[in-house]
Amino acid sequence: MRTAAALIHLDFEDLGTLEPELRRAGYQIELVDACTADLAAAARKDPDLLVVLGGPVGVYEQEDFPFLGAELDWIRARISEKRPTIGICLGAQLIAAAAGASVSPGTQGKEIGWGPIEAGPDAALYPEFGELLTPDLHLLHWHGDTFDLPANSHHLAGTAAYPNQAFTIERHTLGLQFHPEVTAQGLERWYVGHAGELKSAGIEVTRLRRESENFAPKLEEPARRFWRKWLSGFRLIVKGIEVDAQTRCVHYRKPEDVIAIKMKCCGTYYACKDCHEALASHAIQVWPRSEWDRRAVLCGCCGTELTIRQYLESGSQCPNCRTPFNPGCRNHYHLYFEITE
Repeated sequence: MRTAAALIHLDFEDLGTLEPELRRAGYQIELVDACTADLAAAARKDPDLLVVLGGPVGVYEQEDFPFLGAELDWIRARISEKRPTIGICLGAQLIAAAAGASVSPGTQGKEIGWGPIEAGPDAALYPEFGELLTPDLHLLHWHGDTFDLPANSHHLAGTAAYPNQAFTIERHTLGLQFHPEVTAQGLERWYVGHAGELKSAGIEVTRLRRESENFAPKLEEPARRFWRKWLSGFRLIVKGIEVDAQTRCVHYRKPEDVIAIKMKCCGTYYACKDCHEALASHAIQVWPRSEWDRRAVLCGCCGTELTIRQYLESGSQCPNCRTPFNPGCRNHYHLYFEITE
């Protein structure tokens, strides 16, 4: 079973509609209290997906809230390893900062309430994002900070007040400034938890509740479809020649040829060494024994990423779905991994 860690900053800012879609996609969910947990230990568990949720603090307030630095370290490592990550509100700001972009208080004041988003210049590259761009669909905005777009990211959405509302880094990392996960019922806890902020901003809870009762139910189904489609896209890309859906290639096409290897040299999954030789412009590098706890072997049947150690000790079958692997791959271990007799 795949694993998802949800980093929470406030109990009531939870996964919302994302939670049932994670379970539907086969994820086992672990809630991690970002404020009190040992985040370095949580990171070592290396979940298949990290979801970083919202909270009322700023990325730039690390002196007051030291846990933010540990969050940034975790997110930065995942981005470098192209590990699936989703950030909502504060989570998106943390992703932007971890990717080298600036995060700061917004110059247009707080954006709190329901409103549409406009497609960014790169939205068409991700058709699933269209679920949130439906005419007349309103989303919940609740933030005072904003961010610059990370270098080499794709800009998915904006609003008139804050043009940077959603971005993705390749296909593995998604940042959403707004809240597609909320429900009308769940927001009742927000009104209490953020009562001081709402009063300071001059926003009447009764008015916001009326808007939520109107717009939140209309958001739930499009949001669920978006989550479902986005999560399905986390299946990793495997390069090679004539690669099928289970990672077989032109060189290895037996039923049990269902693994791909993340190459140490480039961090990219290839169906086999021959595919890498044909398509890459550099030589294969061997994974040292000291890095055998890195996830670098993909089961083509269930999509589970195995650590090198898990694969080498698997007895030629996936420990997750029990699909047999080709035992003849042992003859090639030395080409990918540091093997000593």
